[in-house]
Amino acid sequence: MTSLNPRDPYTQEELEKLYPRDLKLQLVQVVNARRCLLGFKILTDYFTREDWPYCNVARRMIQMAASNQDLSQWKGFEWRKKTEAFGDRDEAVVAVGATGDIEGICQHGELTDRGRETTFALGQRLRHLYVDQLGFMPKIKSDTEDMYLRATPIPRALESLQQAFWGMYPASARTQDFPPPVIVARSVSEETLFPNEGNCRRFRQLARLFADRAALRWNETEQMNYINSILSKWMPEKSPKVAVDSHPRLSGINDTINATDAHGPATRLPSEFYDKKLRQYMEQIAVDEWFAGYNESTEYRKLGIGALLGDVVDRMGSSNSNTSTPPPPSETARAPLASFPDPARQSLQKHYVRIRYNDVPVRIPGCAAKPQNHLAGDDTFCTLDAFKEIVDKFTPKNWREECTENIGAGLYGKDDKEKAVSGF
Repeated sequence: MTSLNPRDPYTQEELEKLYPRDLKLQLVQVVNARRCLLGFKILTDYFTREDWPYCNVARRMIQMAASNQDLSQWKGFEWRKKTEAFGDRDEAVVAVGATGDIEGICQHGELTDRGRETTFALGQRLRHLYVDQLGFMPKIKSDTEDMYLRATPIPRALESLQQAFWGMYPASARTQDFPPPVIVARSVSEETLFPNEGNCRRFRQLARLFADRAALRWNETEQMNYINSILSKWMPEKSPKVAVDSHPRLSGINDTINATDAHGPATRLPSEFYDKKLRQYMEQIAVDEWFAGYNESTEYRKLGIGALLGDVVDRMGSSNSNTSTPPPPSETARAPLASFPDPARQSLQKHYVRIRYNDVPVRIPGCAAKPQNHLAGDDTFCTLDAFKEIVDKFTPKNWREECTENIGAGLYGKDDKEKAVSGF
């Protein structure tokens, strides 16, 4: 939730430990949730100018447009974007950025110049590891047939993917006949790359219930009192105290502080907003509000992240094409392990999965607990068989249908049936 400062690239000694020589890397899946975007303008008493001048793509916009009536020819339509806003009497006025600029103005939620820099740097980092150090990917690519690129319908997500791809494979690393890469997209009603509250009614209800519980848990605490001792004087008259459910919400204030911290001095807040203890408390409370449900509820995990992890396991199965009996991709993620024939099950036991979060290997309790579930000598390598068994526990069988079940059934469903702490 706060800005990430990436660690230095792995040393050769670290690489040898992370990638044992007796294992062969077969598939890498990168899920990028990093963002650097314009925060919501919530502290209006301080921000006399609401508009941020950090989106210089507005000076060089381009969209494809048909250049003749029968749509047989297409060309890039180049244009510049200027932003208008309401004036004091609702008249149209040109939006002016905090530095006095009238171009390069950001829309709320737009990927900023800093966001483009960091996602491009992510691509360079991936290239250094998987091309230069490990040799897993080629130095020069002629197409993307061996890559699966996917983004949500949110424009900044697509732009982040594009920046990361160009960081990993710049023009100098692509052949002259390199075709346009295919980027997969889904309708927002079926999107599972993010917790889809807008199109999953039960998940939306659960998210609100856990947020309400966080308000009861944190609003009258020592931590919130400390937050208010610093921030309450900046709050609007109608909502003078910071709270989980205040207006603006604590999580929104936290986002804005993080956004200003990542950008230029023209939009910086007073130094007290960056108090270390303040930010630690805000982070602690916001994490509880947003993520406690994943830790406590099978249903929350299933509807919020289960479909995505099912897709992740599915692609692991389809990558095992060099094995004698690869499990069919449709079965790998969606069918229970008990239904697998013995050869397919044995194939899964010969492959290993490792999750790295911000370059740090993750120890999965259910894999580490039993020697047969992990690589000898390194319990962060989980057998694909054990990993799938864990993911199966919260992979929905029919996400759209399950999004309409248990409506009004409280935090944990009828008779607390969905209450189950993670850690398996």
